[in-house]
Amino acid sequence: MTNFEEARTRIMEKRRHSHPSHPSHKLKPEPHSKPTCPSISTIRARSSYQSCTTPNGSSQRTENTVPTGAQKIAETLIELGVDHVFGIPGGATGAIYNGLFDKQDKVKVILTRHEQVASVMADVHGRLTGKPAVLMGQGAFIGTSGGFGIAEAYLSHSPMLVMTDTSDYGFWQLGGNQEVSGEYGTVDLLTILRSMTKYTTLVTTPNEAVLGTQLAVKHATSGAFGPAGVLLRSDAAFGDIDPDATPRLHDSAGYLSNVETVSPPETVQRTAELLNEAERPVIVAG
Repeated sequence: MTNFEEARTRIMEKRRHSHPSHPSHKLKPEPHSKPTCPSISTIRARSSYQSCTTPNGSSQRTENTVPTGAQKIAETLIELGVDHVFGIPGGATGAIYNGLFDKQDKVKVILTRHEQVASVMADVHGRLTGKPAVLMGQGAFIGTSGGFGIAEAYLSHSPMLVMTDTSDYGFWQLGGNQEVSGEYGTVDLLTILRSMTKYTTLVTTPNEAVLGTQLAVKHATSGAFGPAGVLLRSDAAFGDIDPDATPRLHDSAGYLSNVETVSPPETVQRTAELLNEAERPVIVAG
């Protein structure tokens, strides 16, 4: 028997076994067992619910409490003093918007009609207050339409935090749907953002997402102010925070700049007096 005939025989045999009339398909399948409910002290929680079976056979729903990357990012933004978010939910950032829903007393979320408008609002907010606002939305549109305000903030030294995603869904080689991961056939958003921000990091895990957010705010508000970005892979938003994984997470206060960037009033007053008293004053400014 030739190799071709052997291969054909194997394929035909596989088809016979897979046909519904084959005896193997008449066997009664074993029932699937449901997970046993954990004790309250051992429940690991997420933002969703999980179903399980109690020892007496009844069904029970338990709420998970281990935060996802998106939920922890929402909490971290508050710790970093962010009080305004501008943008349109899309891609993985939709989960962050959900995480901010019950925190509207601390963070004002403003949904705009266009990413360009959101980017300009975030730029002007940072310029007027000296505090970074968040520009947040789906990657392809933040990098293109939102680039208008990001570039302006970069040239004008306005603090801003850009949060977006790579929209990495499915197998990108078969045609990415709005994917901007930089893989073959997709747009390289990381390079685009790095060309008009002080700092942009690509995060792939929930822990990296939190650390990346802390570092981005640090860079946006240190030295010459400017925009900084966090580019999220999908798993970074939807996965669970792992307290035992690296990078280890620390309090956000350590990432905030404590350098005073405005001269104290008494220094300004003393400078004015010296200029008034000088016979041949010289001012060097720029």
